[in-house]
Amino acid sequence: MHQPIRQRIRLVSTQTINKIDKTKPSAPTVTGNATEWTNSNVTLSASASDSQSGIAAYSFSTTEGSYSWQTEKNKTYSENTTVYVYAKDNAGNISAATKVVIGKIDKSAPTMPVVTGNTEDWTNNDIELTAQSTDAQSGVLSYSFSSEAGKYDWQNENTKIVSDHSKIYVYSKDIAGNISEPCEIDLKIDKLSPTGTVSYDKYNSWVKNVTLTADAADDVSGLHQQAYSFSTVKDEYQWQAESTKTITANGTIYIYVRDAADNITLLDTVTLDKIDAKAPTVNDVSFDDIENKTVITIDAADEQSGVAEYSIDNGATWQTDNVFEIEKDSLNYVRVRVRDNVGNSTNSLSNYYYIYTPQVYYENHKIGLYNPNPNCENEIYYKFSIMGAWTKYVKPIPVSENQKNIYVSFDKASGLYKGTPLTIEHNINKFAYTESATDFSLNYNSVSFDIKR
Repeated sequence: MHQPIRQRIRLVSTQTINKIDKTKPSAPTVTGNATEWTNSNVTLSASASDSQSGIAAYSFSTTEGSYSWQTEKNKTYSENTTVYVYAKDNAGNISAATKVVIGKIDKSAPTMPVVTGNTEDWTNNDIELTAQSTDAQSGVLSYSFSSEAGKYDWQNENTKIVSDHSKIYVYSKDIAGNISEPCEIDLKIDKLSPTGTVSYDKYNSWVKNVTLTADAADDVSGLHQQAYSFSTVKDEYQWQAESTKTITANGTIYIYVRDAADNITLLDTVTLDKIDAKAPTVNDVSFDDIENKTVITIDAADEQSGVAEYSIDNGATWQTDNVFEIEKDSLNYVRVRVRDNVGNSTNSLSNYYYIYTPQVYYENHKIGLYNPNPNCENEIYYKFSIMGAWTKYVKPIPVSENQKNIYVSFDKASGLYKGTPLTIEHNINKFAYTESATDFSLNYNSVSFDIKR
C-alpha cells in the first residue's frame, strides 16, 4: 500500500526600507530683514526644503551652533543683532546656518536740539534760530520749528527766521523717524509800538512853568526802563525814567515813549507860549536928594508877564510903585529887588545899591575903614579878593606894599557878592600937613584945605 508524500512549502515576505533620511535640509532662505532704517521691529521669515523627511522646525539663534527650535517659521526682533537661522527635518538632520545681520533698527530719538541765535533782551528785528542735534544711529534727517507743541513742520535746513513774539518748539527727527524732545524757545520779538496820551494844565494867563505828564503802556515787551523823552527837537530824544517833565521855557515839546524793544511812539506835540521863567531886569537905580528926603527910582522891565512889585529891603516889603522916598542919610545902601506877575524875582546876591560906601585911608603901613555917613551906623566888612570871606572891620589892618585893592561892604553878604572895590593908595596918610612961612595946607582924605596967614 502506498502512502502520499507531503511536501514542505516555505513562504518568504519582502519589505521595502524607505524611512532612512541622512540628508540635511537646505540652508534656510531668510526674508524680512530691514534694508532701510526703521524704528519698528523686524520679523524674519525662514524657508527651507528637505526632499525626504521634510522640514520639522526652525531655529533663530543669536549664538552660532545654539538652537531654539520652533515650528513657526517667523521670528520678530526689536533691536539690532546677528541671527543664525537653522532648519531641521523630521529625521533630525540640521541644515547649515543662514547668517542674518539685523542692523537697521533705530528706536533712539535724537538729542534735544541746542538752539542758538535767540536774544536775551527784547528786539524789534527778526531773529535767525539755528538748531543742532546729534543721533548716534540713523542720523538726523530734519528739524521742525513750530509754534505749537506736538505739531511739526519738517524741513531739511537747521535754521529758521522768526519775526513774531511767541514760543517756538524746536524738534529734530532722525532717518528712522524718531522725534526728539522739544527745545522750548521764548522769542523776545516786539514790533508793536507803545501807546499812550499826554496831559497838562492849559493856561490862558502867564505861569512860571508847565508840567507835562505822559501815560503810556506796552502789552508785549513792556516799557523801557528809561521810557520817556520830552524834547524840543523832533526825532531827537532825551530819555528819562520819569513820566513827567516840568517845562520852564516857551516852545514846542515833542513827547515820545519807547518800549523794551526800542519801538518809539510820538505821543503828542505840545506848544507852550505862556511860560515866564525869567526874572525882571533892573536897568537903573537913581538917588535924588530933595530937601531932607532921598527919592529912589527903580527902572526895571519884564518882557513877558510884566513887572508887578518893587522892594528896597531885599524883599522884606514890596510895593507896586517904582518910586521910594526915605529920610535923607537914613540909609547907607538899599537892596533892590523886582518881581514879575508870576513871582520871578531878581537875584538877591547882586542887588546892592550904595548911597554911601565905606571909605579907606592909609597910615603907617596900615589901612583903616570908616563910614562917611555920620547919621547912619553900619558895621563895615572887608576882604582882599573877590572869592575871599568877609571879615568884620575892628581896627586898622597892616598891609604890605603889594596889596593894592580891598573890597568893602556895609553888609556881610553871602554868596559871591564882591562888595565895593577900592584902591589902596600907599604913602598917602589920612592927615598930611605942610607949612610955609606965610601959610599952611591940610589934606584930609585927598581933600586939601589952604589956610592963609
